[in-house]
Amino acid sequence: MIEESWNFTGIESVIQWLEETGLLDVITDFLTDFSVEALYAVLALVVGLITSAAAWGVVLVIVIVTAIVTTAVLLVLYILHAVGLMRIAKKLGVKHRFLAWIPYANIYLLGKCAEKSEERNGRKVWKWGMILLFTTLGMTVGQPIVQTVLGILLSFFPMLAALVTLILECSSLILWAMNTYCLYLIFKEFAGKTGGIILSICSLLSISFEGVFLFVVGCLKLRPAATVPESATVIEAV
Repeated sequence: MIEESWNFTGIESVIQWLEETGLLDVITDFLTDFSVEALYAVLALVVGLITSAAAWGVVLVIVIVTAIVTTAVLLVLYILHAVGLMRIAKKLGVKHRFLAWIPYANIYLLGKCAEKSEERNGRKVWKWGMILLFTTLGMTVGQPIVQTVLGILLSFFPMLAALVTLILECSSLILWAMNTYCLYLIFKEFAGKTGGIILSICSLLSISFEGVFLFVVGCLKLRPAATVPESATVIEAV
């Protein structure tokens, strides 16, 4: 009992001494301020986490919506391209029109339609279907592989590597030009020379326009231009 009384008295004495010296107020203010600051810090952390989560949620929603819209637009453009090319092939009498729905095969069908245009006008027929198909395969599949291999082999010869890269880029321009010419041959059958030039040049701006123009030409009530008379062909043969 004496020890407990002494301890209790000692604590009271310390508290009384702290009150008299003003240290108790200092300690109380410090603990209060520290508690308030800690509370503010916790609240700020919670608000920051909520805001960050909301921001990331908004970003995620934007990304998802953008991906959905982009996919939908690309799908619509692909359908327009396929339907338009298939109907044009039907009007020109080209077989295997279902190829319009198959990637790479649709490029072959486009070339076959251009061949039909040349044939109908009594001109020399180039194998545009095979030319476009193999050139496109070479540029889309072979070019990245060639560039990678050359980049490794010619790392010690940067000038030569730059020259080879330039040649490959020129090949891309050649493919671009051949595709545009085939589009001109096709559009010319339905819109005349002037219309064919305008539509093929507009198709240069984007492959999206190519699909739209093919769809418009294929679905409108347009008929191919008159073919070369058979008598003229017979005279040439004689």
